[in-house]
Amino acid sequence: MTDYLFLLENHLDAGQARVVSAMERLAANALAGLWLTGGAVRDLLCSVPIHDFDFTVEHGAAALGPALAEEAGGNISAQDPLGRWVELALEGGISVSVSNARTEVRSQPGGTPVLAPAMIHEDLRRRDFTINAIAISLGRRSRGLLVDPLNGESDIVNRELRTCGSECFFDDPSRIFRLIRFKHAMGFEFATRTATRLETAISEEWHKLAAPQCLAGELFSMAMHPAAAAMVAELDSLGLMSLIHPALTGDALDLPGLARLGETASQYLPPGSPGALAFLSVLLQRLDPVERSAAISACGLSTADQARWHGFAGRVAAIESEVGIAATSPYQIWEALDSASPDEIVAVLHRNSGPELPERIAAFYELYRPEALDALASTPAATHQERLRIVAARFAKSDFPSAS
Repeated sequence: MTDYLFLLENHLDAGQARVVSAMERLAANALAGLWLTGGAVRDLLCSVPIHDFDFTVEHGAAALGPALAEEAGGNISAQDPLGRWVELALEGGISVSVSNARTEVRSQPGGTPVLAPAMIHEDLRRRDFTINAIAISLGRRSRGLLVDPLNGESDIVNRELRTCGSECFFDDPSRIFRLIRFKHAMGFEFATRTATRLETAISEEWHKLAAPQCLAGELFSMAMHPAAAAMVAELDSLGLMSLIHPALTGDALDLPGLARLGETASQYLPPGSPGALAFLSVLLQRLDPVERSAAISACGLSTADQARWHGFAGRVAAIESEVGIAATSPYQIWEALDSASPDEIVAVLHRNSGPELPERIAAFYELYRPEALDALASTPAATHQERLRIVAARFAKSDFPSAS
């Protein structure tokens, strides 16, 4: 019999373990049952790294979320106006959601739900897919107990995507997009009844009730994935890509370019690197300027990302120059790439077919950045100018091959 608590404890890094311990302590003090749920349990059972933590509590999410942010170090990134959940951005890049166990009943597709407190089994049954409807108890009396009312663990073993119920897409039409992302991200197949429910939802045009930014969010989650092009192709075959812009369909989609972008990212960038803007630059490149501007608006980019988008092409061109002909030493390559975002770096790689730039960028990740991080380890509070001086001094003593 699987020891799920042992499995979890051996799956977490030190920072994640501290967050889980803090949440257990806060829930116990509030006399609230606590479960790890959703994607965190799915990823644990799939033996992949956990990036986001979904905690479900019997009650008090609106208070427990801020308390966890204060104790673990971080802030509230989003809060449901209906009081269902609180999302946190914690130190170390750890994302957390704290939610109340509940049922949600809707009278129309995607409508405002009528909420009611619920037991954990009921809460799991109202979720999207069975692979996300599994919980591990973190309460003192049942710590480590797996709660799996819809046999989601079996679906993970069988690599099947199955909706939790017949109302899945009626309750939340954006689940249509999420289902297709999971298919391509995980390599799973639709269960027969799930495929039928998907066809019904699209024929009823429930997808048009979801905001375009919901589709954009699913696309961005796959931005640097090798299967992103296949996902876009399937979305387009179902008539869903036009939600972002009516012109974004058929030949307007550069599917080979998206495939090459994903392959390049998987080859050169660390796993999990963000790349929304690089993805958008390829996805929208065949639209005219007016269409592209409208599509960007539909994607719902943050104010900061909108500003980055407007300067993205110029920044990519500058990095290409700084890492290319202008760079004559490993230090210059490090200096150019250290402040560059992953999507800027992959866009540089995507634009170039010659061997020189990819070799220099590979050297940055494999040699120069580890060397710089080691040099800076003893001075974490150094200013930008001090960082440059420390790294320059280290590189002057290191026996790196010439970058010329």
